[in-house]
Amino acid sequence: RRAIMEVASEVFGKKGYGGATISEIAGKAGIAEASIYQYFRSKEQLLLSVLGDWFIDLADELERVFSGELNPCEQLRYLLRRWALDFQIREWETRVLILELYRNPKFYESQEYLNTRRFWKLIRRTVEAGRQSGHFRQDFRISYYLHLVQGAFEHEALGRMMLSRKHATIASSEQMINLLLRAIKA
Repeated sequence: RRAIMEVASEVFGKKGYGGATISEIAGKAGIAEASIYQYFRSKEQLLLSVLGDWFIDLADELERVFSGELNPCEQLRYLLRRWALDFQIREWETRVLILELYRNPKFYESQEYLNTRRFWKLIRRTVEAGRQSGHFRQDFRISYYLHLVQGAFEHEALGRMMLSRKHATIASSEQMINLLLRAIKA
């Protein structure tokens, strides 16, 4: 199942949902086409599953980190750094997420969407905690801030995907994260 999802991620990332075929995914995974249907009911379910355990693993890791002694500003910096790292390392999953899943209405009804919401709830809780502790300002809507964060990361990723820009460096990611933090710091 995991091998199928890894291959599917790359194929969907390169060709999009319309250009990808189950037979190509099966061929690249070294299995029979029918084997894919043992794990996934349809090509669309496979697309939705491409995110696999990404957001589950991410949210689990971040929840463990947050059980420590970091203040909300340090927690948010960690969250944003981790998100930047995943967007760079998980190139195919990022491509599928941005170019395919966000445009697919069924994504918003799937378990995978609920998994992504866990991550965004962590950011929301962190910002709310920062407001309560005085680390973050009070005069902004958290939902707008979440859109700002998402847009910044997606814009950077789209530049790499669509315009063949270089991968973000640690310095450029850190600059973006510092700007996102400065936007709400008290």
